[in-house]
Amino acid sequence: MTANRSPARRTWRAVATLVLPALLAACASAPPSTPPTGDHTLAMAVRQSTAHLLQQATQQRASPGFWARWFPQTVMVMGVRDASTLEQNQAGLQAGELIEADIRQRHPAFRVLGNQDVSAQGQADFRLDASLTPEQAADGARSRGRYVLDQRLTNLRDGTTVARSRAMVSDARLDTTPTRFYRDSPITSAAPSQAAAPVAAADARQQAMAAARMQTASELYARERYAPALAAYREALALPGVNRLEALIGQYLSLVRLDRGTEAQAAFGQIVAAGLETRSLGVKLLFAPGTTQYWPDPVVSKPY
Repeated sequence: MTANRSPARRTWRAVATLVLPALLAACASAPPSTPPTGDHTLAMAVRQSTAHLLQQATQQRASPGFWARWFPQTVMVMGVRDASTLEQNQAGLQAGELIEADIRQRHPAFRVLGNQDVSAQGQADFRLDASLTPEQAADGARSRGRYVLDQRLTNLRDGTTVARSRAMVSDARLDTTPTRFYRDSPITSAAPSQAAAPVAAADARQQAMAAARMQTASELYARERYAPALAAYREALALPGVNRLEALIGQYLSLVRLDRGTEAQAAFGQIVAAGLETRSLGVKLLFAPGTTQYWPDPVVSKPY
């Protein structure tokens, strides 16, 4: 019997000799990542900044490398905003898409959760916030063509910031036109702050789930799917941790586009009440250039 087992033992010994070193090498920590330096295109800035960000998080895990590929940690990617205006623009949308694509293609230890993965979001491991903001000159003016990409990773299990990375973007062709929601919004600066202060774990998770629902609603609104957008904004209003003022604005805009005037008036009253309650209410009145006439789009000027 001993002789019969010897070939099998030799086979397993050979397999172990080949496989075990590979497993140990895969589980070994990667060399420390260095922050991005110099100016980059948006795509390259995203690639380098995201790699630096996620490697910081990976180095804090108990068993990175090989095992992380089989048990990836989940990430909720929030909408990329301009940190100075607190609004989202077309360049921010592009940056967000690049970040998600880069994680999916280059970082198998992490899995991006889409906005529709509602059940999975309740158990997500990380929240990724990012801002893309024009560089500020010494005199306080906003630079044209140079931007700061700032990414931050929050551990949703304890609410702490586990990694942060910044990269410089140089591209005069980036489209900084506000997204449809912010172009149509009658109120300024309705977005939440991008401050990195730690929050309670339960609050961090609730805020992330509410922000994801708001992102879905705004995407529906941008595609002119106003009825589903209205439903999504109202669902978001019921979630703890939601930016209530922003959700009320979305509800109002959707009602206006659906030509439900009476309901829109009531919704605007809720916006005013919420703004006064938080002492933050900047109302936009848009005029046609060079005139005292309101902007001709009735969606914008009719409520005036």
